[in-house]
Amino acid sequence: MRQDGSEVGTPSYVMLNDYYNDGFIGLDGVGNDVYALLGGNSANQYHGEILKLQPDGGFSSVYTAPFELSAFDVAANGHVWAVGFSNDTAIKFDGTTWQEITLPLTTTRGNVRFENISVLPDGIVLSGQEKADAGRVAIINTYRFAP
Repeated sequence: MRQDGSEVGTPSYVMLNDYYNDGFIGLDGVGNDVYALLGGNSANQYHGEILKLQPDGGFSSVYTAPFELSAFDVAANGHVWAVGFSNDTAIKFDGTTWQEITLPLTTTRGNVRFENISVLPDGIVLSGQEKADAGRVAIINTYRFAP
């Protein structure tokens, strides 16, 4: 909508699946590269999805993760990182290619859900929880990457 409240137009969005349990989790971007995160959907076996703003003002799918997603961050350089219910995997877009990054584990884990991510100039910081036998355990990990 315009500042005066009048509509600019009706942007399109093609919903690939019609039911998202977590809905839109967030928006983030740099410049005109704006992304939206869908956590997971039952129609797609709870795989998360990342959408990108299109020139017509709508969003279209650019990546479907092999697991539910719960958080993402777009770095100043335009790289996108996402995490979720994955145990040891983060999703990364380097401006050209989407890829799964296996993270070295710092402890034996069985059922980790990463819930937050922050991109650093030389790595990422993740936080989340592990469902252990006696309850839940908070996890915070920092991963640094060589230049």
